[in-house]
Amino acid sequence: VVDDNDDARAIITSYLESFTFKVSEAANGENAIEMILTEDRKEDPFELVFMDLKMPGMDGFEAVTRIGEEMSIKKRPKIVMVTSYGYDETLLRARDNRFLSDFLVKPVSQSRLFETIMGVLGHGRNKQHYKAEKGDTEQIRAILSGAHLLLAEDNEINQQIAKELLEQVGVRLTIVNHGKEAVDAAREGKFDGVLMDLQMPVMDGCEAAREIRKGPSPQDLPIIAMTANAMAGDREKCLAAGMNDHIAKPINPHNLYAVLVQWIRPAMPTAKPVASKVVSQTSDTLPSLPGLDAQAGLRNMGGDTKLYLSVLAKFVQNQKDSCRMMVDQLEVGDWSTLERTAHTLKGVAATIGATDLSDAARTIEQGAGSGMGRERIRTLIEQASGALDAILLVLDKALPKQTGPAMPEDDGITDMAALAPLLRRAAEFLHTFDPDVETVIEEMETLVKSGIDRERLGTLKKFLEAYDYEACLGVLCQWAADAGINLEKADE
Repeated sequence: VVDDNDDARAIITSYLESFTFKVSEAANGENAIEMILTEDRKEDPFELVFMDLKMPGMDGFEAVTRIGEEMSIKKRPKIVMVTSYGYDETLLRARDNRFLSDFLVKPVSQSRLFETIMGVLGHGRNKQHYKAEKGDTEQIRAILSGAHLLLAEDNEINQQIAKELLEQVGVRLTIVNHGKEAVDAAREGKFDGVLMDLQMPVMDGCEAAREIRKGPSPQDLPIIAMTANAMAGDREKCLAAGMNDHIAKPINPHNLYAVLVQWIRPAMPTAKPVASKVVSQTSDTLPSLPGLDAQAGLRNMGGDTKLYLSVLAKFVQNQKDSCRMMVDQLEVGDWSTLERTAHTLKGVAATIGATDLSDAARTIEQGAGSGMGRERIRTLIEQASGALDAILLVLDKALPKQTGPAMPEDDGITDMAALAPLLRRAAEFLHTFDPDVETVIEEMETLVKSGIDRERLGTLKKFLEAYDYEACLGVLCQWAADAGINLEKADE
């Protein structure tokens, strides 16, 4: 940290030390250059320098130029210019200075400092300085089309929304349900980036990120946290775990795209970006939804009315028993599961625009995690239950009634010889969590004739819709075994 002002140095140093960095200070440019040379000879070089612009004697720009061009050192640090003159003025002066990585404008806040570090030290990944503008879908698609991302997320609604929003800009998505699956998938597959939920069963997002960074995945693989608690403490945990950036939940399409264009560079970009889905940008076709902020919910879906209605139906299916489950968890004292159930309800309620229900669930989550009294939490659950029942009543009246699937008809005998290569390809894709398995399943549909085989195919599609690749693989393997097909045999 280089600054002639003692207080300014102390503030930035205290922030950096709270992030667990090892920090040294210099009062002017000359001292900074001497310290950089000394540490480089010790083979313990500085990785990052925060350089004040206006200092007596050698100013910040002169020091940056000396470090970048004249010094004979093995490893040059990343340099962030700190200025009180405003971003535009500094940019004009720095236009031709290729040794600067970023800028900070005084007064420096802890959160802004953290975000700058995330960008500059992003595991060797240079951020593209582009600000995604609302409605600028074509430019976003031109940057992201062809990218293959891994999404680690245990909530089915968030999985569906992410999938739809990313497909709109030409991104392929592989979805796993917890951190352990994310680690396995990252080691087996080739991805351009990872979207990592923080709170998941089996293995949480931070632990998964640390495991991925141990290899053999590329060290510059962007890992972006998704968190419903975008507090400074969570950001510090993300950085310490090796993540590059974060996206707040509920997912806002504009924010999602803005972060992705900063970090994602498709290894196999699409030569001609695929056309995006036609999305209805109006809520005129929405039914009356009293008690819901439908406009907010629709914004979270990128304006896609059909997606919003689908998510509302899934909310009913997945969350209708959540308050009863929390009562049961309270009775047996399962505080961690109670906290997770409330966390999930909080997030999905905010996503659909059920603000009051989300706030009630947030209070329960906080109480379960902080040792709040049992009776107080019981009262809170009762209040949340009333809010949930009101939402369910509205959706029961507004959404079309679901009818059960018709029994598959028998239309002849399935040609298993023709189906066998597709079963093998599907198994291969499922083993590597590759979303291209959906295309193979569609191809299989034209060959499947018998009623029992159609029922199996329907089960496969059901598990795929829930992104449960392991269950889907289990059904497929049993189907192949019953048909006498060896999935290990090469296609003829």
